[in-house]
Amino acid sequence: GDAAAMKLTASFFFAGWMLGLSLWGGLAARRGWLVALGAVQLCVVAFGCATAACGGPRSFLLLRFLCGFAEGGVPTTSFGWAGEFMLPRSKVRVGFALLIGFHVGSLAITVGAYYLPHGWRLLSAATSLLALPLSLCALFLLPESPRYLQRSGRAAQAAEVLRRMALLNGRPPPPTLPDVVGDVGGEHEDGAADGAADADADGHGGGGGGGGGGGGG
Repeated sequence: GDAAAMKLTASFFFAGWMLGLSLWGGLAARRGWLVALGAVQLCVVAFGCATAACGGPRSFLLLRFLCGFAEGGVPTTSFGWAGEFMLPRSKVRVGFALLIGFHVGSLAITVGAYYLPHGWRLLSAATSLLALPLSLCALFLLPESPRYLQRSGRAAQAAEVLRRMALLNGRPPPPTLPDVVGDVGGEHEDGAADGAADADADGHGGGGGGGGGGGGG
C-alpha cells in the first residue's frame, strides 16, 4: 500500500544519488564544469518543486529518485569546479566548508519539518527554490574552468579567466597559457574524485545540501 511505498523513499533517493554521483562528472568533463554545476542546481529546483506537487506514492518515489540523481551531482560538480581555483593548501578547508553547508541544510530541513509536520509540500518547494540563485550565479556570473576551456580549444577564454584570477589575487598576468593551465587546477579530476569520496564518506552529504532535493521526504 501507500505506507509500504513511503518506506522506500530513502532507498529511491540514494539509488538516484549514487547514479548521479557517477554520471555528473562525465557530463562536466565533456560539456563544462560550470554548465554541469548550473544544470545540477536547476534539476534540484525542478525535481524538488515537482515532488511538492506530486499526486501519489508512485510519482513521489519516482521524483525522489530524480531528486537523488540531481543531488548526486552536487559534491561532484561543486568540488570539481571549486578545486581548480584553489591552492592545494586551501582545498581541505574549502572542502570542509562545503560539507558544513550540507549539514546546516540537513539541520534546517529537520527543524522545518518539526514545525511544519503536515506542510511537507511547502517545505520541499521552499528548500528546492533556494538552489535557484546558485544555478543563476553558476550560469551567468562565475567563470568556467580554464582547464576545460583550454582542452576544448577556447584558449582565449581560458586566458581571460586566468587574467581575472591574477587580478583578483594581486598577481601579474600569467605567462604562456598551456603551462599555467596545466598547473592551475592540474588536479581537477582528483578534486572531483576527492569531493565525491568525501561526500560518500560523510554519509549522505548530497542529501541535505544544494537546496532541497533531500527535504521533500
